[in-house]
Amino acid sequence: MARLWTLVAVCLITAGLITMAGPTFGFSSLAADRGVQVASVDDPNAYLGVVDNSGSADADIGNSNDESLLYYLNDNAGEFSSASAISANVTGFNGEATSLNARVEADSGSNDYVVIVDCGSSNRKGDGTVTVDLVAAEGIRVELERTTAQTISVNCRGGGNGKTGDGFDDLRVGDVDAYTSPGDDRQEFAFTPSSKLNSGNGEVRIDLNDAHPDAVDYEAPPTYYPDVTLHQGSGWVEYDGNTHEIVYHAGSQDKAGNEIRLSVGDYASYEPSGPHEVTFTRTKSGAQGNTFFSVVDTGTTPLENVDVSDVPPDSQYDDGESQTFAFTFGLEPSGSDQLAIDLTEPQNGGVDYSQIDWGGDARGITVVNGGGSAWYDSDTNEIRYQVDGDSKGDRVEIRVKGYATDSSGGPYEVPIRWERAGANESDSFVIG
Repeated sequence: MARLWTLVAVCLITAGLITMAGPTFGFSSLAADRGVQVASVDDPNAYLGVVDNSGSADADIGNSNDESLLYYLNDNAGEFSSASAISANVTGFNGEATSLNARVEADSGSNDYVVIVDCGSSNRKGDGTVTVDLVAAEGIRVELERTTAQTISVNCRGGGNGKTGDGFDDLRVGDVDAYTSPGDDRQEFAFTPSSKLNSGNGEVRIDLNDAHPDAVDYEAPPTYYPDVTLHQGSGWVEYDGNTHEIVYHAGSQDKAGNEIRLSVGDYASYEPSGPHEVTFTRTKSGAQGNTFFSVVDTGTTPLENVDVSDVPPDSQYDDGESQTFAFTFGLEPSGSDQLAIDLTEPQNGGVDYSQIDWGGDARGITVVNGGGSAWYDSDTNEIRYQVDGDSKGDRVEIRVKGYATDSSGGPYEVPIRWERAGANESDSFVIG
């Protein structure tokens, strides 16, 4: 768009819709200045015009393969060459975390671009407002968050990619919260057979192997066996530990169109991930259907309040100076878990830990608070902590004595790694 706007230190564009601060330059100079950021408002004539389409039926998601035309975007300044310069991310449905997916495409109609929302890995069904983060970056950078003015209808079953096959009319698997300890939560599974399940030999197997054990460990300690409960259906249900499948054995009342619903507990989940595929198989006919779920971010972290204390300058191995490493379990640990406190960065900098495992009154590692034990691994420059009797919410403090320091240095980053939980949190310290 060949339009030139002259700016002073602070100038107002498009009748107060956008404010810019900076030097005096023409519009073409503004486009080349990578440091300039512009705010936008809900107006089709603004710098990046946003048109809310939530009042239209086109914004609804009628089924798992449908898409919502949620917002239209107008590049009124001619700054963005293609849809690839604009990203969209759904951050909420009715203010709650969601697995709905968003993307930006060129619009075939009168607008420049359209924000399209689909089911992604969500099993959401209902009406609600949708919150989307938009970032447009190409010369000018525009960042905005928008929540639809009206609710839209969403009917997502199976994450948008589920196929019911010949043997099922409907499949549903609930998402799982990240960093869940055994016993904290339950996951729902449901299926509707398209024909009668014969009592005695009517068996449905639900395969969990795509998620188990790296994303969701259904055989997590301390039980090593999931709690599988039937909520609706005339048969009975069990867990097959050899194949990592839930097995439903049909009852006499499991007719076509009758939903079978169950839930699973006593699993452990780790970092946000997915979508993970779940396959449903009717063993007699071989009919299969598949759907998806995700491990969703809830803001919980498996390691909380990680803290590493500073160290004094010019200390020697036998001075008796001490340094403390501490963290709190935000997730229930297992008795087989080990955590690693990585000292590589300070060891290669101004702190020498190489003699802390030599013993003596002035050297060594002590677990001040916590049920486990700790030692120094000189090959990896790590303090290793072995869990023993620790629980979610417990704070572990480890004191180290017997290191040498330079006169100054840092900050040094110290990551604490808990591999089973997918955690890698860190803190930094300095000499001084």
